[in-house]
Amino acid sequence: MLNDRLPAAWSLFPLLGIVSCGDPTPSDQEFESLSGSATDGGGEGTGNQPDEGVDETGAGPTPVDDYCLFDPQADRHGYRYQCGGLVSVDVVVEHAFEGSPETAFLDFDFGPIADGDSYSDPLVMACCPLWDPSSPNCAQPHERACWIDVIEQGCSSMVDEIEMFAHDTFPGVLNTAKRNAVLKVAEYVAENQGACIAAFRDDTDIASTLQECDADDNGSFDFGDMLETGMWTFDPPGAVQNVEISVHSAWISKIYPIGADEPAPMTCSSADENDATRFVEVDPPPEAVVLGLASGGASLVGPAADGFSALDTTSTLAITSGALENLALHSGGTTIVAHGMTIPVDGLHLQLRERAPAVAEGATLTIAPGAARFGAGVSALGESRHRWVTNATPIVVTHDADGWASSGFEIKETVDGEPWTIAIAPARWHGEG
Repeated sequence: MLNDRLPAAWSLFPLLGIVSCGDPTPSDQEFESLSGSATDGGGEGTGNQPDEGVDETGAGPTPVDDYCLFDPQADRHGYRYQCGGLVSVDVVVEHAFEGSPETAFLDFDFGPIADGDSYSDPLVMACCPLWDPSSPNCAQPHERACWIDVIEQGCSSMVDEIEMFAHDTFPGVLNTAKRNAVLKVAEYVAENQGACIAAFRDDTDIASTLQECDADDNGSFDFGDMLETGMWTFDPPGAVQNVEISVHSAWISKIYPIGADEPAPMTCSSADENDATRFVEVDPPPEAVVLGLASGGASLVGPAADGFSALDTTSTLAITSGALENLALHSGGTTIVAHGMTIPVDGLHLQLRERAPAVAEGATLTIAPGAARFGAGVSALGESRHRWVTNATPIVVTHDADGWASSGFEIKETVDGEPWTIAIAPARWHGEG
């Protein structure tokens, strides 16, 4: 019977193309088309002077001149530069269950053209001297500082990524033991951040190697290649027997702002300023109204396929007066009918990946189409797929006499030329506020 269902299941997985692996990432060419590439030796762009309001008189902190700040110094400040690039990480988990080893592929995409990143709250940053447009990139400390910060940010963000992998890959009651085993990996990474950073910063010699130019004013060292030699292995408590985390690829192609047409950089106290920023940021601010699901459901409609599932009460919603701060929708086991065959589905997940701006009017909050970006995941027949998606129709949250309610909304995707729709039904929520 299982073999009879496989062809129908494979036809379903392009939908679960809601579920193709990984986030669409910008190409090298796209990054290089921006001013001031960080990887060539020439250092294009004219650079910018700081705003007139910056104190250069010596009465307050003075700017650093030949090094970057990784920790605050009372009498010094630097200038904030946002770093752009991509680091791809492989996490191999050996465990005591069928299917070992499991591999998770994590992409850390960052920079001015990466969704969810901004200069005011950068995923990866350098706090360094003012960029010198007359000097090649390899003669300045900025790029190395970017690499050090991406290691620290990657180690901290890896906790959230592994947790999401655990919930998406091992949903439902039957997978509780496997899910908990992988969650132990996330817990170990959270508790051993120093070891993670040392494995990729110190053991790769990035910490001890300064930028240097060759005779042609090109960099003598490729810090991306150095990071790709990094590996961290450990044996956490529990049913997981060994974990190997390695860097598959790494590059930085943009430092912002250094171009002639780009604004002057802000001052900064150190690269610690972005320590609270994560590649997966779903923690609502303290003022948010956080709600739990009372009732709701989701439907899936595609070519010769349809299905419905009630949403689990572990689903959550968080809002502030101007934004959707979090929306995490989860279903338990359900079935989908595809080409006349009934396909068991272990779990459906929709997770907001960054805050979505909203318009408040009275007791109503409206999120416009395309404003909410989600990670969608489906697990069925031992396979899991993921994809980034956005809302095709508005999301409306209302506070009425009976409590909190959210409107239905749709997510539409075209996969292999065929339309698929996830329809989230109107839902009721409970909580304070």
